[in-house]
Amino acid sequence: MKKSILTIIFASIYIFTLSASDIPFFKSLFMSNEEYVKQQILKCKDVESVEFEKSSDYPEDDTYDIYVYLTNNRFISFSGIELYHYKSAIGRWSPVMLQINDLMLVKQAFEPVVLSAGPKVEYVCSFTICTEIRFMSELTKKKELNNIINIIGNIDYIYDYINSLPKLPADTPNFVYFNGDYDKEMEIPKELENDVPFSIIEQKEYYNSTFKFLRKYEER
Repeated sequence: MKKSILTIIFASIYIFTLSASDIPFFKSLFMSNEEYVKQQILKCKDVESVEFEKSSDYPEDDTYDIYVYLTNNRFISFSGIELYHYKSAIGRWSPVMLQINDLMLVKQAFEPVVLSAGPKVEYVCSFTICTEIRFMSELTKKKELNNIINIIGNIDYIYDYINSLPKLPADTPNFVYFNGDYDKEMEIPKELENDVPFSIIEQKEYYNSTFKFLRKYEER
């Protein structure tokens, strides 16, 4: 009797976990997560083929790189996609848009890095040659760009937007450090001020991070 009760409890928890996923429970009984997500992507307008690849060799990393090929030689790729939550912009690993046709969206982040205990902190300005999906809606002012399905469906709009951004200078360093105070919001250093504004601010409990975005051409 106890075994039966425990079996029911564990089965209920398992079903609840699956139902919280973006993949319907009954669909998961008959096909792999990869196949289900692939079918959903293939339903997007003009998509011709889709390829999946594990994002890393670490067993605990269950995220995927996804490469999508569309008509008229269009292409878009993503990384860090958790298949259970492929419609989410936030995950255990930050899902990113890697490349769209011949363009990459470059994120410049200005945020604190606490190196040791005490009131002092170093602020780092770093460049990342890809951008997390969580920024797309706010950046482009289109609310629905919060998952890979909607991004694929708006590929031309997003490409035109990225192509309108200033180009990343070729001599841009990967990291630049500035000194500041942990308990005081640091102003953007003058050497970082230019025609590209820091357009998105993430508010934290003790500090803010701020971001700007540029474009970089990349061969496919």
